[in-house]
Amino acid sequence: MEYVSEVLKGMVIGVANIMPGVSGSALAVSMGVYDQILSAISQVLKDTKRSIKTLLPYVIGAVSGVLGLSFVIEWLFEVWPLQTNLTFIGLILGGIPAVSRRAVRKDGKKSSYLILFAAFALAVLMGCMERTEGIDVILTLNVKQVVILYALGIVGAFSMIVPGVSGTMIFMMLGYYRPLLALINGFVRAAAVGDLAGAWICSKSLIPLGLGIMTGMFLCAKVLLWLFERYESVTYSAILGLVLSSPMVILSAIPWSKFGLLDFVTGMVFFAAALFATLRFGDEN
Repeated sequence: MEYVSEVLKGMVIGVANIMPGVSGSALAVSMGVYDQILSAISQVLKDTKRSIKTLLPYVIGAVSGVLGLSFVIEWLFEVWPLQTNLTFIGLILGGIPAVSRRAVRKDGKKSSYLILFAAFALAVLMGCMERTEGIDVILTLNVKQVVILYALGIVGAFSMIVPGVSGTMIFMMLGYYRPLLALINGFVRAAAVGDLAGAWICSKSLIPLGLGIMTGMFLCAKVLLWLFERYESVTYSAILGLVLSSPMVILSAIPWSKFGLLDFVTGMVFFAAALFATLRFGDEN
């Protein structure tokens, strides 16, 4: 049962990582699995067997979430955008108590509070800036594009593994989000009908991106663990500030005037359910 729970948590993290403005790592923090995943990633070369055993259910869940639900996410944003956003906000806020216990403690230093506020303010400022979506790039497989995709994977990994930062928002700003999402959907469609040639064409551009993400996650995990070992309270204070900023950034991007009373009511129901579920996850962990 625990394995199934880990797979489901991995699916939530995976789905969050393909949603603009939503941080998968913030949800990992909320569900109480962030430290476990971070430690396993950083130790993958030193203790490969144990790390793979720890990461496998989360990876299975995340990959299943991305491949299996990428179509659903597009549909949810088209049909129920407010309810979808409020659900993820509930998931994020439900994990705040667990993070705060490890951040600013009763005997905490003033620096922890300053770091928390600075991280919150910086993330909100960056996220709430006027977003101008550039022209989407046209993906062509050449040496230059492979290098760019690999580098983009590293940058995306850092943003995905640091709580409160949305990697997909960075992809969108650079014009890569829709082309990459189209490739993922194209791969799923081709694989579903047994079109191996079509699946290979789509995966060729996804491979360098995936390698970059793996590299970036390993490097970022090492840096964060080093910070946890030496400056745990201050580091968690920064993470708490970033996590607290996520709902603000998501809310700032919602076109409120487009929604009616029924949308708000159903959205709050989904928000409450997600909040309750995450608080229960936090209690279990």
